[in-house]
Amino acid sequence: MERTYINEFHKQWIESTLKSIASWQKQPISLEEKKKAAGNVEPAEGYKRRQIEELKLFATQHNLWININSLPLSYLSKGGENEVFTGHEDIVFKLNNFEYAGEDLENFFIRIEAHNVFFSNVTYQMIGFAYNSQHEFCAVLVQPYVRAKREATEEEINQQNTCKH
Repeated sequence: MERTYINEFHKQWIESTLKSIASWQKQPISLEEKKKAAGNVEPAEGYKRRQIEELKLFATQHNLWININSLPLSYLSKGGENEVFTGHEDIVFKLNNFEYAGEDLENFFIRIEAHNVFFSNVTYQMIGFAYNSQHEFCAVLVQPYVRAKREATEEEINQQNTCKH
């Protein structure tokens, strides 16, 4: 997959982040692996909370913290698990609070990877971590900014869905 970079700093940041993420993904992070390694079962909320604490430590060790307030970004919207900003015509920044990850943060990484496979024209790139306006720990994602000339009609959506089956 060909990556597009804003500038040299962005390129270095992404490459460093990708190496760090690859290193982190090699860790036994799935719920089943953690339970096996620990030899016990813990409540899901405690497990996810512990994963977040481990990820915060990882972000600190690998210098992956981003101070969103220091960037020249403009707030666009909030929806689901993301706060969305732009400061560049071609990309958006998303602060993702892992809300849809369920009880295991591994689900977040699986969803991002799946999104990038199915929507290769608007892939996510994780560039670091930050806190959102609610002071929740978040992954910072960048994605191409797509401006639609118009929304699809219900008929077009139905036709597209019919073609895929």
